[in-house]
Amino acid sequence: MMAPDPTPKDDVTVDVPSQAADGYDKVFKGLENMAIHKEGAELGPIIPAPAPPPALEEGDPLAELRKAGKVPPKTIIYDPQSPFIALIKMGGTALEMVLMRPDFYLIMLVHVFLCLMYYQVSHNPVLVSSSNGSQQSWPFLSPTTIVIPGTMIVFFMVFHTSQAYSRFFEQYLATARVDGRINNRLTPLFRMAFADDCFPGARETRMLLARYAVSIEYLGYANLPFYKANGAGEWAWKRVEDTGLLTPTEVAILRKVPNGKAFKELSVWMCHRLHAHFVNDDISNVELDRFVEYTNDLVANIGIIYDYMAMPVPFAFFHLLNAVLVGYLLLLAYTYCMYSYYYSIIGMLLTTVSLLGLRELSCALSDPFGSDATDLPVFDYAMAVHRYVNASILDRPEGLSEAGPGAKARRVKGE
Repeated sequence: MMAPDPTPKDDVTVDVPSQAADGYDKVFKGLENMAIHKEGAELGPIIPAPAPPPALEEGDPLAELRKAGKVPPKTIIYDPQSPFIALIKMGGTALEMVLMRPDFYLIMLVHVFLCLMYYQVSHNPVLVSSSNGSQQSWPFLSPTTIVIPGTMIVFFMVFHTSQAYSRFFEQYLATARVDGRINNRLTPLFRMAFADDCFPGARETRMLLARYAVSIEYLGYANLPFYKANGAGEWAWKRVEDTGLLTPTEVAILRKVPNGKAFKELSVWMCHRLHAHFVNDDISNVELDRFVEYTNDLVANIGIIYDYMAMPVPFAFFHLLNAVLVGYLLLLAYTYCMYSYYYSIIGMLLTTVSLLGLRELSCALSDPFGSDATDLPVFDYAMAVHRYVNASILDRPEGLSEAGPGAKARRVKGE
C-alpha cells in the first residue's frame, strides 16, 4: 500500500446536505464546520462514541403483537413427505381462510335451500347425467352448459394464483436481499475497514454504522401501511431506541422526516460519515464505493417492497375474477341440486372450498405484509439480523481483533 503523503494538508470542511432532517447538527456535533484532522492528528468528534448496547432480551419480543394479531406468526415449517400429518392442521391453511368468508356460507346456504325446494317442495326426482330434464318441472341446465364458464374460471384462477405467487416471491427476495446486504456485505466490510487499530475513531465509526444499518431495516418495515396503522410500526420505533440502536435525539430527528422515509435519511447519515473518512484518507475510494453501493442497495430493496404495496393487482382484474367466480358457484349451486339427492352438498362443498380457497390464497400471497399465516414475518427477519450484528460488531469486547487470530493486521494510519 502506498505510504501516506507527508506534506501537510489544508483543512477540509464537510458540508451537511440541505435536505437533512431538522436538528441534524444535534447528532453530528461539530460536523458542519469541523476540520478533518491532518496527517497524524486525532480525528475530530464527528459523532460521540456510542454507549455499549444493552443485552438483547430472551424469548419472543413479538409475542404480544402476535397474540393481538398485529404481526404474522412465524413461518410454518412442514415436512412434504408427510402429507397426512399436514392434513390434520388447520391454522395457516386456505381452508381456514375460506371458513372466515361470508360468501362461502352464502353459497352453501343457497345450495341447501335449493335442494330443499327441489326435493321437498317441488317433489322432483333425482336426475341422471344423461337426462334431458323432462322428468322435472324446474328450468333445466345440462352439465355441459357449465363447461365453458368452468374452463374460463380455471384459467382466471390459475393466472391469478401464478401472478400472486410471483409477486409474493419477488417481495420475499427483496426482504432476503435486505438481510443479505447487512449480514453478508456491510458487516464484514465494517469489520475490515474500521478495525480497532486502523486509525483513531475506527471503532466508534464501526459501531455507529452497524447500528444505523440495523435501524434501516426496522424503520423500513415500520412504515408499511398495515404495521403503521395497527401499532406494530410503533413497536419498531421503540425497539431501536430501547436496544440502543438509536439515541432518543436521533429518534426525535428521524420522526420528523416526512412520508415515512426515516430509513432513507439514515442511509444519508451513513454516507456522510463514510465520506468524511474518505476525505481524511482513512478508507480508499474503492471501499467508499462498496459501502455506498451496498447501503444504497439496502435502501433500494426496501423501496421495492413499497413499490409493490403502492400497486396491487389491478382492481378491474380482481373485480372480474370475483364476479365470474361467485356467479359460477351460484350456477353450480342450482345445477348440483338436481343430481345425487342431498349428497350433492358434499360435491358443492368441495368445489366451493377449492375455488374460494384459491382466491383467498392468491389475495394473501399478493400482499404478504400483514398478520396472516402466509405473510412474511419481516420483524422476525429484522431481529435475526439484529442478533447477528450484535454478536459480530456491537457486543464484541473492545480490543478483540476484527481480523481473527493469526491474521496480518491492516496498516495503522500514519505508519
